[in-house]
Formats: sequence, C-alpha cells, structure tokens
Amino acid sequence: MQTNALKTNLSIFVFLSPLLLWSQTTYQPTDHEVYPFLKRMEAKQLVKNYRDDVKPISRAKLAGFLHQLEQSSERLTELDRSELNFLKGEFADELARIDTTERFYEPRWNLYETDLHGGKLVANVVVQGRSRSTEGVSVLSEQHGAQIYGSAFERLGFYFNFMDSYEKGKGINFARTNSPEQGVVPTFLDPELLNFDFTNIQFSYTLPYLTLSLEKFENVWGPGRRGQVTFSKKAPPAPQFKLRAELTDWLDFTYILADLNSDVLDSTASYNPQSSFSNFYRSVYRLKYLAAHQIEITPVDGLDISLGESIVFSDKPVKFIYLLPIMFYKSAEDYNRDTDNSQIFLSVDLNTIRNVNLYYALFIDEMNTLDIASSTSRNQVGQTFGIQTYDVGVKNLELLVEYTRMNPWAYSHKFTAANFTNSGYDLGHWIGQNADLLTVDVAYSFSRALKVGVVSEVFRKGGRLDIWNQYNEPQEQFLYGPLREERSLGFYVKWQPVRDGFFDFRFRSFSLVDETTPSLNHGNQPEFTLALRYGVW
Repeated sequence: MQTNALKTNLSIFVFLSPLLLWSQTTYQPTDHEVYPFLKRMEAKQLVKNYRDDVKPISRAKLAGFLHQLEQSSERLTELDRSELNFLKGEFADELARIDTTERFYEPRWNLYETDLHGGKLVANVVVQGRSRSTEGVSVLSEQHGAQIYGSAFERLGFYFNFMDSYEKGKGINFARTNSPEQGVVPTFLDPELLNFDFTNIQFSYTLPYLTLSLEKFENVWGPGRRGQVTFSKKAPPAPQFKLRAELTDWLDFTYILADLNSDVLDSTASYNPQSSFSNFYRSVYRLKYLAAHQIEITPVDGLDISLGESIVFSDKPVKFIYLLPIMFYKSAEDYNRDTDNSQIFLSVDLNTIRNVNLYYALFIDEMNTLDIASSTSRNQVGQTFGIQTYDVGVKNLELLVEYTRMNPWAYSHKFTAANFTNSGYDLGHWIGQNADLLTVDVAYSFSRALKVGVVSEVFRKGGRLDIWNQYNEPQEQFLYGPLREERSLGFYVKWQPVRDGFFDFRFRSFSLVDETTPSLNHGNQPEFTLALRYGVW
C-alpha cells in the first residue's frame, strides 16, 4: 500500500512539475554530465518524454526528469544510483521546488550565493589548463573566468559565463580546421600566440509552458555524439531571441532569430577616418541573420521525432516575414525572389529496445526530389546515423558507433553572406561539406567519477571547387579530390575527483594522407592531451 501510494504521489508530481517549475528558466550548459546521464536513462526506458533535440535545456526541466527516476529506483544499477545521487546535489534547489516533502541531498557548494527577491544568485569561478603535444610540437592553453546564474522575481532567469583564453605554441590551429574545437574570434594573435574570449549570456522570462529569452548561447539541435548536422557548437554563439513552448506533454516548439557575423566586408560603408597622423580604417561588414524553428514530438513512448526549418538572410535589415515564428521559410525564400538560403531538417531518436539508443538526423540544404537516388544530382544533404548501447553484455559498458556524411556543397550558398555560417564557421557539423566521419567508441565506467575508453575514427575530407559548380549538374562525386584522410586509434581517461573538477587524459596514434599538402603526410604518429578543468564541462 505504501509503495503504491508513493508511486501515485510521484506520478502526480511528474504531471504537475511543469506548473511547479514555470517560475524560472536557467540553462544548463550542453556539455554538463546530466545530459548523457538522462540519455542513458531514456535508453533504459526509465524516463518518459525526454526530448533533447534542442539543447540547452533548463535546470528546472532537467530536475523534473531526475525526479522521475524515483519511480524506477529499484531498476537503477549501482552506478546509476551513484550518479543520480550526485546530480541531486547539483539540482537540489530545483528538486526542492518539485517536492517539498522529500529530503534531498545537500545542495552543491558554491563560491558565492545569495537570495534574491523571488529567486537566488549563484557565482563560481571557472578555470582550465590543457597541453597537447605531438612529435615535439606542443600547444599550451589556459582559460579563466566566472559563471553566474540564478533567478529573480519568480519569473526571470539569467545565466552569465565569461572566460578569457590563451593558447601558446607552434601547433596552434588558428582556424580550427578539421577539428571539433569551437571556432573563435581572436582578440590578439601572432604565429605562436592566440588570445580570445568566450561569453555566454541568457536572460529569460517564463510563463506557464512558454519561455522568452534574449541570449548569446550555443544552439545544439539534433542527435549526435561527435557533432550535429543541424546546429552544433562549432561556430561561436550568436546573440539571439528564442521562444520555447511546451504545447502538450508530447509536443514542443522552438523558434530563434539570431544576429550572425557575415565576415563579408561592405566596401561602400567602410571608410578611413579624417586623420593626418594615422591610417585607421573602419571596417563595416554586411548584415546577416538566421531564423529557425522546430517541433519535437513524442508520438509513442520511446520515439521522438523532430522536424524543422532554418533560413539565413543577409545584406538588409531584419525582414518582417522572418519574425513570424510559424512561417514556412521555403515559401518566404520564394517570396523574396530566392535571395536567401533555406534549409530543412529532421531527426528520429528511438529508444524502444531497452539499453539501446538508435538515432538518425537529416539536413537538407538542397535536394532534387525527381532524382533523389542519383549520385550526380544536386542532393546537398548531410546525414548522421548512430547507435549507442548501455550495459549490453557487460554492466557499466557503453558502445557507440556513429557515422556522419556531408555531401558536397552542403552549408554553402552562391551569395557568400548567406552561407550557413557564423564568423566563418559552419553552424552545423564541424567536418563541413564533402566529408565523412566514422567513430567507434567503447567506454567502461569503474565508478561515477572514473571512466576509461578506447576510440577509433576515420575522417575523410574532399575538395571544394568554384561556387559555380554548386548550381550546375552533374554534381561532383562524393569525396572528390584533393582528398585528406585521417585515421586514428587511441584511449582516454576521465576522472572527476570533486564536483566540477575534472582530469582528462587522451592518447591517440593517427596517420594522415593529404593530397593538397603531401609534405604533411605521415604514418602513425602519437598525440597526447592532458587537461585539468574546474567549472568547465
């Protein structure tokens, strides 16, 4: 009787949690460990309606899913229970709003916290040091800053994170080419020094089931462990307006309008100031914006489907037609006489087989529906297929197999200012057009704090001809040259001795064949990466 009553009460709390938590929306960074944990719980069929195709997700909503797990506590493994208890400390304040009758673990320690009118403010430091070396060439990097987040007046949420960053050494990848590292806008650079900063900001107003935000935060849309074909963390975050609506318990809607950096100089607006002593030059760049919207649906337990659109428009002020959250962007592009760059995307996230997560993502930049199967038609698309298993055969063992393919000319446009980019970096997957990536990752968790893994990857990147070729058939064959192929095999260790404190070690042996620069070709070569982090996930 007591067990049934407990389950009934928990069901009521899960049902009412959106009403109980509407008073605040504060994002949790997309790299936080709560996301892979809830993805594992979803694959184990222990949480329902966990739609994570649009990230970041609010701390309050994440806490609601953690609270759901109390209904299935008897099915949690020792590792699952340990991690759940750890995360309860992280989200103790949010969990207390859901259920005031249950005693949760002590809240996490913060450097500074104080109560506000109708909310709370939390502040912590963030710091990271990293060393990467290969064949005598090394790069040292450091980051330091502060993170502040919280809520006020019952309905306002806020988040602020600033990090000043330095890289030193002979092997700096200034343009972040062929790398999943986030793109940067340098504040200072020379051949062996790069200085830049990261700033993420969110300011939101929340009503029941509806949140409006002004923010500069990464958009991570779509499934994928090694990158996303729709929106990923590759490009620097852009300032944007966001609307998120929970329309039912099985349907969510998201709309954004972002101000992008075109990096295309407007020579008619740029000028030299009137000075007899200096050659100052004021560079003015062409305007560029992004609008996007997406619906996330859970038609049945274990199946999440997402469908969305985006459009990049440039060279003129914001168009009213793109302020309409449910406008069909392809029609708007036709209305504007095809001067803009629209995309369509969809994804499927399947968790109907216990302990197995299957996912698929499709990004359509342009597609010839009359000849979709032809390898020479203008099918400029990107796709990701993936499977991740948990505790299959061996408890605490995870297996990931993921393949991403980006056809030639995906993310590109005839008008440079309308490319699917921000600050020169693709908004989607870091491999870019005319490339593919195969990843196999096997990881074992000895405890909540310690995970080791072995990973193998094959990354191939083809050439890029003049943009004229994008609009003429036949389309170039996939991976047309010059070809760059990188193969790697390595292992990693992740250790979290204290909350927010991380030790990462990675080793890989990789070979490279580059037809563009044969002098860079080499056989198996070792690379070591060591990182110490606090407050950086």
